[in-house]
Order: sequence, then C-alpha cells, then structure tokens
Amino acid sequence: MESIVITEKEKGILSLSWRKYPYATHYLLLGLTPLHYYEIIKRTKSNHVTIKKTTIQKYQEIKIKYIIGEEYKDKIISPSYQIAKENLEEIKVEFLQSNQNYTLSFQNKSFYDKYYIYEKQNNSFHLIIETEDFQINSSLLKENHTYFIEGLINNQITGQSKELIILKKDKPKKKRIPISVIIPVYNAKYFLSRCIDSILLSTLEPEEIILINDGSTDNSQEIINWYKKKYPDLIRTYTQENQGVSYARNKGIELATKDYIAFLDHDDMPHPYMYEELYKTALTKNADIVIGKVIIRNKYNEKQICLGLHDNVHYSYQRMIEEKNKKTKDNIYFVAIWNKIIKSSLLKEHPFMNQNYYEDTSMTRTIYSYINQFYYVKDAIYIWDCRFQKTIGTTTNQYYLKENQEELFYHKHYINAVLSAIEKGNQKRKEILIYDCIKELMDYLKKIQTESNIQKVKELYIEEIKKVNNKYILQNNKYLQKNKELSTMISRYI
Repeated sequence: MESIVITEKEKGILSLSWRKYPYATHYLLLGLTPLHYYEIIKRTKSNHVTIKKTTIQKYQEIKIKYIIGEEYKDKIISPSYQIAKENLEEIKVEFLQSNQNYTLSFQNKSFYDKYYIYEKQNNSFHLIIETEDFQINSSLLKENHTYFIEGLINNQITGQSKELIILKKDKPKKKRIPISVIIPVYNAKYFLSRCIDSILLSTLEPEEIILINDGSTDNSQEIINWYKKKYPDLIRTYTQENQGVSYARNKGIELATKDYIAFLDHDDMPHPYMYEELYKTALTKNADIVIGKVIIRNKYNEKQICLGLHDNVHYSYQRMIEEKNKKTKDNIYFVAIWNKIIKSSLLKEHPFMNQNYYEDTSMTRTIYSYINQFYYVKDAIYIWDCRFQKTIGTTTNQYYLKENQEELFYHKHYINAVLSAIEKGNQKRKEILIYDCIKELMDYLKKIQTESNIQKVKELYIEEIKKVNNKYILQNNKYLQKNKELSTMISRYI
C-alpha cells in the first residue's frame, strides 16, 4: 500500500501527500469503511490534497489508487486482459431504501472476487466504490443518480450490469416462503441494517424476521424500530434484558410461527439465493434439515469457500456423524447453526442449552440425533463475516473474557456443551451419541498431549471421560470398539 504522509495544516484541516507516479493521469483517495468496502473520498490530478479531519476519521484506513487514462492500475494485468463484451455475464442488481442510505444487491449466483461501482457524472462514469461483497450500503449511493457495475474474477472483468437509476420506491412484493429467520441483536449499529437488508433482498423472502434485542446499549433498538415500522407484516421484535445469545435464540424459537427456522448472526449475510435454495430442497425432499455451504471472509479480506460434500444427496444419521468427524474445514457445515433451515417443531422441542459459549456444539449434536434425512445444497450461500470483531456476544460474555483469560475456562464450557448432547439427544441413538461425543473429546485430548503448558486442560478432559465411562461403560460401546485407535487411547485413562 502506498505510504501517505498526513499533517495537520490548520485546525480541523489535514494535508495528505504521496509519491508521484510518473505515468498517472490522476489519483483516487479511497477510505475503508467500518463495513469493509472502499469508498472514493476524492479524485485528483495532484499527489497532494487537503481535506477535513472529520472526513478522514470515519474510515479505518485510507489508500491511494493510481489511474492511467481511464484504466485503474490494479486492473491492468496484461495487454490481453479484456474480454469481448458479448461474453460478459449480465450482473443483475436490486436495490432498496435502507435504514441507512440505499442498499444495492448483486443477484447473480456467480461469486465475483471484486465489484466496481461507477456513478455517472457529466456524461462519463467514475469509480466511487470498490467492494468484495455482493451487497453494498453506502452514503455515496444517491436517489435519481445513474450507476454501472463491473464484476471481476482473477482480476478480469467477467460481468457487467446495465445502467441503473436509483429511484425512491417501495420494495417489490416477492413470493414468501414459510421460514422464520431469528436474529439475536446486541450492539449491532454498524451491521444490523446490512444484515436485515440482505434478507429483504432475497430472491424468495422468508415470511418472518424475528429480531431479539438482547439488552443493546447502542442505537440498535432505533434501527429495529425503523424496520418494524416499514415492514410491519414481516418484522417481529422482542426486547429483553441482557442474557446472552442462547437465551435470545430460544426466545426467537418460542416466538417463531413458520414451518422452518433459520438463524442469522447480525454481522453476517445470506446470499440472495440462500433461502430459496434451502426451502426448495426441503420441500421436494420433505427434509427436517437442509444444510448449505459457507463463505468465510477473514480479517485479511480473503475469501474461503467450504466445499467437499456431495450436493443434494441424502445422508443418513450415521453417515453424517462420519462426515462431521473428519475434522476438515468442511466441519463448519455441521457445527454452525446459521447455514441451515430446520423444522420448527424440532427446535421448539429441543431448544439451546442455557450456555453462551459453544451452544451450537450442543444444539447441532442434539438436533441431528432426531433427524433421519440430511440434505446439502449446491451453492456456497452463507457469508460468515470474520473481518469484524464478533459482536453477537453479550456483556456477560465480555465479563468472562476479562476475568478468565486462561484456556481452562473455555474448555470447561466446550466439554459441557459436548456432553450435554448425550443427555438431551435421542435416547434411541444413545450409543452413537456417546461415540460421537467421546471421539470429539479424545480428538482434543490427543491434540494437547504434548502441550505441557496446559496440563490442567488435559487433566480436565481425562476427568470428564472417566465420569462418562462410570455412567455408560465405554468398553461396551460397539461404535467405539470398531475404532481400534480410539478404544486403545480411551483404555489408558479409564
């Protein structure tokens, strides 16, 4: 990234300068927003600008992009990079008026590495936003202005939109499907509008969005109220004192009225096709659960798509256990609760444990034990956004983070979550439940065998495994007996 020298010219006014690039005809000063996209702050022919301090302070970082003629430097990779216009995919764009500005959503199933958003100014288009997300909400998007989108894959333009004029209008009515989307909300002022907009811009719209405000201390409730007023037939809300994410989700389960339930963290997004893909599969297969793939966005702005499962294939419970225990990056399919739709009746009968760490570890194991048919859809459809400090936690969680820094604290909660599934799970499948849980604990014990600095953690695992053996006699478990390495390891400790 090009170094920028910033000095205070006078009170409230900053002077910015950078190295002059000999072939540049002009420069773009870009700012990284709290939602991790780059806005164009200023377009200039000089390598020196003055700007208000308050303008710069709202960005997490700033950078310079060189322009040669009308070509952006990072797009020029070879003389032959251009693709014939007739071969470009048309990028379909939807927009809506949001609680914060306007939101654009790119509706294609294709996943582009990057989007450029241009605004028409004086009969020519100028780049105003650069983003890797399929959805953008920005104060730069204006009513009655004309825009144009490019999509890039491997630094090549592979998709373009038609010209788009943003008009203030009501969101078009869409076919709705019987899904309740439950969103726990805690201090979500930066993310909540983006999250709700992503549901509203789905190709098929869930019939119910349930927002549970878990004692937020910022203006999250104001945002919730805005959406409730604008979409009274769609948005349901509940406000409670701060109790934690498990309690918030359980309240959502209690309030849900539709056939299926989906969970969404307030700083993540579903792809526009997510609910359509999941529900159509559930409907045609009469499935209790349908699972989608995940895009993981990490703090370095890198994108990882979890792959590896056979699409639209029926999995038995035992096959699902085998896949889950492979311990690859695809394991996120199984443990997470937000890349799925699940029959409401199952969740109402088996809600989350009252614990705010690893609650999904217990929930998924428990729910799986009551399901016979597992289906997976083709596309990567849930965007797990790890670029931000995760904020769905609660003040209670934050207290523990301050007071209990040692690893032992987290392992206690993890073990408790894993073992609770044995008691809460389907008792007709107790033997395979025990196998699943013990294998999980033994995998972690094996991992920490040589790490003497956490000897207490090792002792904790051994103690808990002994307790399970005293109650269930692990040597008699037929699934454990089949796994010779695992049964040998267990025998050392019991």
